[in-house]
Amino acid sequence: MDSLGGLNPKVVIALAVAWILTGLVLVKGVKMIGKISGFTATVPYVIIVILFIRGVTLDGARIGMDFYLLKPDMSVIWDADTWRAAATHVCYSLAIGFGCSYNYSSRCFHEHVWGTAVFSVLGFMSKQLDTEIGKVVQSGTGLAFIAYPEAMSRMPLPWLWSLLFFLMLFILGISSQFGLAEVAITALYDQCPSLRKHKTFVAIGVCITLFFSGLIMTTRAGIYYFNIFNDYSASFSLMMLIILEIILIIYIYGIDNYILDLRSMMGEPKNWLTKIFGPSGQYVKFIWRFIAPFQSVIIFVVTLVTQITRNMTYGKDKRLYTYPDWAILVGWVISLVPLFMLPGLVVYNLAKFKKQGRSYKELFRLQPKWTSYERNTKNGSVMSISRVQVAPMTDPVPLNAVEAWRRHALVGDSLDPVPLYDDQDEESNRKVTHKVD
Repeated sequence: MDSLGGLNPKVVIALAVAWILTGLVLVKGVKMIGKISGFTATVPYVIIVILFIRGVTLDGARIGMDFYLLKPDMSVIWDADTWRAAATHVCYSLAIGFGCSYNYSSRCFHEHVWGTAVFSVLGFMSKQLDTEIGKVVQSGTGLAFIAYPEAMSRMPLPWLWSLLFFLMLFILGISSQFGLAEVAITALYDQCPSLRKHKTFVAIGVCITLFFSGLIMTTRAGIYYFNIFNDYSASFSLMMLIILEIILIIYIYGIDNYILDLRSMMGEPKNWLTKIFGPSGQYVKFIWRFIAPFQSVIIFVVTLVTQITRNMTYGKDKRLYTYPDWAILVGWVISLVPLFMLPGLVVYNLAKFKKQGRSYKELFRLQPKWTSYERNTKNGSVMSISRVQVAPMTDPVPLNAVEAWRRHALVGDSLDPVPLYDDQDEESNRKVTHKVD
């Protein structure tokens, strides 16, 4: 890492192609992403089924399946680094702490199929080399770009399996890139609504910025920088943000408000089973109020201690590389940047409220544009549904497309939606709605 070693032209071209494709999709908007998702979500499943069938029929596949699923090494459960790695993986794969993530199921079956497809091939390689599978398996990028390709090179028709495997990786990677870039652009639009008038330039600008940000990872030493970013970007800092989100939503905003918000979007539980185990049931309330905070704090402490005490390395055996102290410092900076933004935003909002002549205390109260504001006020007074305070409505709240949706909310103890437009016929409502959009 003491020397970057210059750019790798092939990797630079690959990075450029990825961001050009992303830019083209983002310029076309969400509809284009939806159309492409049909392809990117289907093709990887077809490829993984092909690789699964080929893998389990190889000589030595049972060795890999024993290592992965049937006879796992349970001693690693007591290793703190296992929990740190698991927390990082869960945050990345399920977008925990990144924002809204609606998952229809745990997809455990799919994960096991994919894992079996990989480790059955590694078991084949282990038997070919007459060595323990533990010495064949590598973690992180080494598994995808070293161990698995080497195993496929020993199979009949290696070019075919390599083509299918890397095509699958490309599709999965580029589809994730579409989504993450769209999230970044949407955040910019939310903070600066005027940017919506220049969507093409914003999309191109974001893609160019991120392309140049990734150039350091296309150097000869790029893999080392990639691992620093991979290990530190979603580590203890993200766990801290998750804890703060739980405190703000569950204990300050109020679990009752949160559950009612869910029901306003998904409807009331239909039977006793959904009242207990449904997405807005008693089981969810119990998990969010007691289990989630405790579990998050434990994982945060384990992650922080592991991050401080462990020596960061890459590779193994003769190719083992230990990161220097300055590289670890860079990793800590990456971890702390998201946390530094929190006090910065507090100062920004304090200045904003002061400029508007409003009390800083209103920052910690329900705002008039929120759905729960109407639910927690009645004739200007706070209702008993929650202990959270409400801010005074100083100015009329502008009715826009988002607000129109938000006002389809619960009022008081009623489940009836709020009418968007009073004393207007259906034709007038359509005209106003069209005008707002």
